[in-house]
Amino acid sequence: MTTDLIADPSDLPKAIRWLQAKVLRQAAALDTLNRRVVSQRLVLRTLDELGRSLTADEFRTARARVADDQLRDRIDETHLP
Repeated sequence: MTTDLIADPSDLPKAIRWLQAKVLRQAAALDTLNRRVVSQRLVLRTLDELGRSLTADEFRTARARVADDQLRDRIDETHLP
């Protein structure tokens, strides 16, 4: 590994921690966005079937019917209609 881009090689651990924190923040933001998208897709599919808006109970029922446990866990209830 070359250290040409690093002014002081002793700063490397600090730079790595900063990058790790940045990656973790971006991963958390992406996870939040993905959960919102999955939730919105569920609502849109259900709305298409019903032809009207969902109540909170209907949303929970539709979420409970999702067969894939991992996908169901990603459907966020904080954005209930």
